[in-house]
Amino acid sequence: MSELEILAESALHHDRTWSIVQYWTSVTFGLFIAAHIAAARVHVFVLASFLILYVIFTVSSAQLFLFDLEMYRACVLQLKVLADSGETLSLIGQTAIEQAPALKSDSYGILFRRLGLGGTFFAAIVYPIYCYRTGRRKERFSPPNGTKQPPE
Repeated sequence: MSELEILAESALHHDRTWSIVQYWTSVTFGLFIAAHIAAARVHVFVLASFLILYVIFTVSSAQLFLFDLEMYRACVLQLKVLADSGETLSLIGQTAIEQAPALKSDSYGILFRRLGLGGTFFAAIVYPIYCYRTGRRKERFSPPNGTKQPPE
């Protein structure tokens, strides 16, 4: 493969990874909004089924994300092989190789990404349960519609 083909392939996988993260984030915040608005009106089994479906969706998104991340890493390794063979790389190719350490698991960038995505996933599971419990509690202690609370 030529440098241009490798760079095009790496850009494709980088863009696909970004699209997966954007789509997952959109669904996650949709779950937050739905939990905030309708938690008191949803039956516990419906809530549980939504959360199970969300976990399945997250696992499948994570598999796609990790696949594209590995493909991106493979493209960078292919660029290194090309550079080691004696071919002169463009500045873009050299920069891609130099920035590749940011993809290693011991870098701060990947640590913050994992904390951000993991924290968002955790919040997406906990927040609907919290909204359900507090919404049910408010509903249980509020007077029926049309009646006024007696003065204290």
